[in-house]
Amino acid sequence: MLASYRVSPRERQALRHWLLTTLGKLRGAAPDHALLLVHTTTWKLAEALCAVNGRPVPASTLMWELLPGLPHQLPGSWLEALLSGEAGVRLSTFVGVARWTVEALGDDPG
Repeated sequence: MLASYRVSPRERQALRHWLLTTLGKLRGAAPDHALLLVHTTTWKLAEALCAVNGRPVPASTLMWELLPGLPHQLPGSWLEALLSGEAGVRLSTFVGVARWTVEALGDDPG
């Protein structure tokens, strides 16, 4: 059943738009506002990473365990930096992962 799962092009486009909008807002945001944007958009970023990998969004209790095992993602320990890094590290990590994800969502396999 998982092998036949497909993320619709409409959903991929919606996730891509959400991330692009957030990246645009981050450009002019004050530091406190930027961190709030990162905090409130991290789940959408995780959903988008699932979409890039053609996986359904898991239950919230499983998401953070699932992400490191996805085959198509940035290398390194970005998840730890995003979830528990200092403010500047979280912000820069979010921007890097979001940019990569936006590009990957643009490569619609459908």
